[in-house]
Amino acid sequence: AHEADTMRRREEWNVESEKMITRREQNHACAVRDLESHAAELRKTHQTHTERMKQEFEDKLSAQVAALHAQHESSRAAFELRLVAERDALATKVGSLELMHSAAQQHISLESQVEERAREEIERLRSE
Repeated sequence: AHEADTMRRREEWNVESEKMITRREQNHACAVRDLESHAAELRKTHQTHTERMKQEFEDKLSAQVAALHAQHESSRAAFELRLVAERDALATKVGSLELMHSAAQQHISLESQVEERAREEIERLRSE
């Protein structure tokens, strides 16, 4: 009877152990699924955030380039107006040709520098 009782207890303990192992495996599988789901959400959030930040950066850069272009055009137009006024005023003087030549060279140099900087900025932005 004692051996039968011991065997029965052992069998009960084995059944309970199997149930506990099964519950732990189920809990573990559930935890793994939860972690995988959370990781997928984090990846998606990161991707969305990265895309949004990239778009915001590109938008800011586009706005800056547009502002620089408008500023350049405005400066160039103002410069051209001054150049015309100076040319008209100096046209009647003996040294008018030399002054106009100098102003034109300065304008061309400034425009080349601005265009070169713009090309460098665009290249830099593209390489980023």
